[in-house]
Amino acid sequence: MPTECIPTCVKSTTFHGLRKGPKLLITGAVHGNELAGTVAIEQTIRDIEEGRIHLTRGSVTFIPRTNPLAVERKSRMGDRNLNRNMCVKAIPQDFEDRVSNVLCPILDTHDVLLDLHSFHSPGEPFVLIGPADNDGDLEPFHQHAQVTIYATS
Repeated sequence: MPTECIPTCVKSTTFHGLRKGPKLLITGAVHGNELAGTVAIEQTIRDIEEGRIHLTRGSVTFIPRTNPLAVERKSRMGDRNLNRNMCVKAIPQDFEDRVSNVLCPILDTHDVLLDLHSFHSPGEPFVLIGPADNDGDLEPFHQHAQVTIYATS
């Protein structure tokens, strides 16, 4: 039986526009069996690199496999659900704690997060929006008024 390959890093790719603007973070595969976001991110990176998409202001950072252990296992989680407890841990207890210790400082340097998920059951596509502008310790946010959502069915 082959031994599992435990990932040792999280890959990110960042593009910077030449003018000031917002800093966007786009994540995929927080859950390892939700790979639609990963596919979209990888295509978008190629589109930017090959000149089909042009970034003129601000920056965008892509993390196509936010939870690489869950992706390796082809399962929802690695050791646990990353989405349920994401904060910096002085003493990491599991793989997701170590990912959180990398991811949280990256989140802190960005203005907006687009976290791509997918599902396998029937249903209409949907968008969750939040939080509203606030100064709290949990999910502080100051861009709500500037965010516009286009939803199509």
